[in-house]
This record gives sequence, C-alpha cells and structure tokens, in this order.
Amino acid sequence: MPNNMICVLLSSLFLIIGHATQAEENSVTITIETEFGAIEANLYPDRAPITVANFLSNIDAGLYKNGLFYRVLTRDPSPFGALSLIQGGQNMEMAKRAPIEHETTATSGLSHTDGVLSMARLAPGTATSHFFICIGDNTGLDYSTAKGDSVERPGYAAFGQVTKGMEVVRKIQRHPFGHRDANDPQVVAMREDLGAKIAGELIPSLLDNSIGMRVRRAQLSKGETL
Repeated sequence: MPNNMICVLLSSLFLIIGHATQAEENSVTITIETEFGAIEANLYPDRAPITVANFLSNIDAGLYKNGLFYRVLTRDPSPFGALSLIQGGQNMEMAKRAPIEHETTATSGLSHTDGVLSMARLAPGTATSHFFICIGDNTGLDYSTAKGDSVERPGYAAFGQVTKGMEVVRKIQRHPFGHRDANDPQVVAMREDLGAKIAGELIPSLLDNSIGMRVRRAQLSKGETL
C-alpha cells in the first residue's frame, strides 16, 4: 500500500477517534440569570455524577429562584493560595437539603481554573446548595497530597464550566464588599447557622448588597427527562 494512502487512513482513524471522544462528554447546560446579565455553564454528570445530580435537584426544587450571590474573594490569601471567586446559594427562605458525598477533582478530572463551578462547603461531605465560580487560577482548591508526606487535601468538588458570561462574573466580583453591619440580617443568619468563629472569618468577604440570581436548566442532557 502506498505510503500516502497509509497516512490518509491513519489520519482518518485519528479523526474518528477524536470525534468519538468528544461525543462521549455528556453535559447539561444551565443559565444563571442576574441583574448584570446571564451566565451560561455546562455541568458534567459523567465526571461528577453526585454533585451534578444534587445541583439539578436543587434547581428543580426551586432553591435558586430568588437565590443570591453574596460573597467574593479577590486574590485573597488562604491555605489554598490566593483565591479569586464569587459565591452564591439558595434562597434563604427555602429549607436546607441533605449534604452530599464529596467528589474530588482526582475523581472528576476537573480543575479549579477560570470559570469552573464548584461546591462551597465546610468539611468534606457537607456541601448542599452553595457554590462558587472561579475567576482565574484557583487550582489550590484541587485535590492534592502534600509533597514529601502522605497528607491528603480533599479540595473542593468541581462540577461545571462557564461557557458564556464571565464578564458578568467579574462584574459581580467588582461589586463593593466588606462593609456589612453586625446586625445585618444575612450576617445574623450566618452567625446563627455557622457559629460566631466561622461567620467572623466570612463576614469581611460578604458583598455590601447581595446580587439576586435565578438558575434554570437551559437544556436536558441526552436521555434525561424532567
């Protein structure tokens, strides 16, 4: 067989394999509506099945109708590095949902890079409905083991990627923050919910005025029904 024919056949084979790999990446598209515009994102149920199923259940249960973006970090120093993100969650009037099992980035293959969605939590296995969107490199939030020993850092559960609207995310991050009064209803609720110590650490990063949001499904994944 001529060499040029072999090259054509091999190229075709690689092309077919590439298309097949792309076709296997299952995703669900969501839209996050805010007063500053819409944010679109893909969620990956094959990579993070528990986390995505929980997030979609939260949408269907109406937890994100009149939800809020309420917290920002702007390259803030932390044990995970300098973090930059916006954080939001459910309508505070809705009942809390049960926490879910923690899915690490070692399992999902995702990483906390620009535009990645991930679940907010306290200890691993306590995530419910609150989530954040990364701005820039936040890979310190990935699963890792410390160099030179066996210390495990479970990281956070990434489960999606913004595909459109990062300018909206950045606009929310630029909103004024850090000036909440001690008697502000959200500060009081956070203190009651998380305790004074943890609330005290979070209060300086609260937006002065929370940004309303609504999350809805933009399309169903293959084979999925409402």
